[in-house]
Formats: sequence, structure tokens, C-alpha cells
Amino acid sequence: MRKTWILALFLLAACSNTHITSSWRNDRVPAVHYSKVMVLAMVPDNQRNIRQAMEHSMVEQLRRNGYEAVSAFQEFGPKAFEGMTEQASVAKAKSDGADGLLTISQTDHRRTRQYVPGTIYPSPWGWGWGWGGGYYSPGYVRSANCFAWETNFYDVTSDKVLYSVQSNSFDPSSANDLADSYSKEIVRDMKEKRVLIKLSKKDLADR
Repeated sequence: MRKTWILALFLLAACSNTHITSSWRNDRVPAVHYSKVMVLAMVPDNQRNIRQAMEHSMVEQLRRNGYEAVSAFQEFGPKAFEGMTEQASVAKAKSDGADGLLTISQTDHRRTRQYVPGTIYPSPWGWGWGWGGGYYSPGYVRSANCFAWETNFYDVTSDKVLYSVQSNSFDPSSANDLADSYSKEIVRDMKEKRVLIKLSKKDLADR
């Protein structure tokens, strides 16, 4: 019983608060190793901390997977892409020497009220409240932040969308927590769909 209780707590702690709802890869565009990927988060200006965190975390995840990546905020400042369409953003990224552009668009942000039902937790020591030992946590209503995202990856050379993904992030504890879970989930899916491929050192040297 004690092992089950500890495992349940571990699984809850390990869960990501970002979940992909749908994703698509353009099979007409072949997988290549991009030499420079620009990351551009399109979020309201009053949430600049989220933009910076999202771009920074995604850049770090891409670099860990062998890709040179840069933040649009760091390269151009906070206002350079303001009011631009994604196609204009692709052209600007190309002028900066990028051959890949990853855009992160916040499509919705709302606060919701959610009822969390009560739970009986078995006691790891075999004694406590209720039948057979355990503890009861009563149900309650809580407010939560919900973010909806759409992310597109452009092959800048061909000016085509290579990948598109929609996802939801539920009640992150901070901007950094949001960015960390989001970037890990998106990069995982991009690798799975072979949007991002890892080349050997020899392959990279031959390019």
C-alpha cells in the first residue's frame, strides 16, 4: 500500500501541464538539418515575461538537440515583429540568415473555475482516518489559468509551413514553468514527426 501511495504522488509530480491537441507535418517538405532556427513568440505585449520565457526555453531545447537557435526578442527587441503577418515574419527571419522559423501564437487565455473532488489517500503506515487506515482530502473549487497555443514551423528557404501544432497549457505555476513544459512537449513531438532530425558529426562536416 505504501509503494502505491508513493508512486501516485510521483506520477502526479511528473505530469506535464502542456498537452498537444493536434499536430500536422507537411510530408511534401523533406526533413533537413537547419543551420539557424529563429523562435518568435506572438503574445500580448502586457505578457512580455511569458514571451521572453517561451522563446528562451524553446531556444534552449532546440540547442540541446543540436540545432543553432536564436530568440527573435533577443535579436531584434520587443517591437520589431509587432503587427507583422507570419509571412512577413518569415521574410524578416530570412534576412537575418535563418533558414527555419518557429512561431508561437497565443490563441486564447482564460481563467476557469474547476471543482477538484475529494480523495481518500491510503496511509503509508497502515493507520489513520477511515476504513483500513487513510486520509480524506475534501473537494474544493479552484481558479486556474488556461492558455491555448498554435505553433508553426516554417522552412524559410521554400517559404512553406513544415509543421503545425495546437496545444493547451493548464495552470502553470510561473512563466518559466509554462515555457519549460511547453517547449519540451513541442520539441518531443517535432522529433517524433521528423520535423527535427539529428545528423551525425560526419554528416554535419560534409554539409
